[in-house]
Amino acid sequence: MSHLEIERARRERELKEREDAASNASNRESVSSQEKEGSITLKYPMLTKSNYAAWAIKMEVFMIAQGVWEPIESEGPVDQRKDKMALAAIYQGIGEDTLLQLGAKKTAKEAWNMLKIKNQGAEKVKEVRTQTLWREFEALGMSDSETIDDFSGKLTIIVNKLRSLGNIVEDEKVIKKLLRSSSSKFLQIVSAIEEFSDLKTKSVEEVIGSLKAHEERLLGCGGNSAETVLLTRAEWKAREEGSSSKKAQNDNGERGGRGRGRGRGRGRGRSNSDSRRTVMMRRSHRRKTKAKSGVIVAAKWDIML
Repeated sequence: MSHLEIERARRERELKEREDAASNASNRESVSSQEKEGSITLKYPMLTKSNYAAWAIKMEVFMIAQGVWEPIESEGPVDQRKDKMALAAIYQGIGEDTLLQLGAKKTAKEAWNMLKIKNQGAEKVKEVRTQTLWREFEALGMSDSETIDDFSGKLTIIVNKLRSLGNIVEDEKVIKKLLRSSSSKFLQIVSAIEEFSDLKTKSVEEVIGSLKAHEERLLGCGGNSAETVLLTRAEWKAREEGSSSKKAQNDNGERGGRGRGRGRGRGRGRSNSDSRRTVMMRRSHRRKTKAKSGVIVAAKWDIML
């Protein structure tokens, strides 16, 4: 072997040693970085008697972020270190009284399932809670004084509780309930949504947005959307009774006038009164038709937003 070949082999060996050293340093930095990321401290939510649904959602997100959710979901054997870290995470989110009840549980999955059963109840209790929530869902209605935010908030809470118990509540069902139970002042926008929208592809948030936009439009028309656009059944009844009483008074007055009048002037009072009433009814009908058409156009515009 010549002197040049020996020198070339030496240089190649030195180059390979440098590459190996650089690779090892990179691996050490990567491991150090992962350990650093895994040591991020998260403030876990504290479980109470009434917040299990929200607590479970937050805990799942936090444990996924730290990479320790696998022991909860896995059906087979899991890494012991991850299982202990998951159990430690659960312990951070419960009080001392609950912690003493979990003392006999050796794995994170056992502790998680015990908390789930304790707070959601066994299957029979779960079934009763589900039935109660469905009754609340069907009975929920919107009053004339409520806003869309208030009503949709109540409906969303019930839906989330049902889903937390393992029930499947499709958006289409929630949308139909929202439209069906809305106040009568939203009659025009509800009719427009049902006629011009595909409820199967529309989301709950989109429908709530359309209703809120229409609510703001109605409030801008005069402050009280119920009085500006539509009348309640009680108001319609009061108006009809008022018009009936006025009509009865006019008829009595006309009969009295006919009794006192003579000759050709006997039927003139009723003719003039009927003609005035006809003119007033036509004007009222035109105003209502114009207002209704304006609201329908606004409703169509709101569902397009």
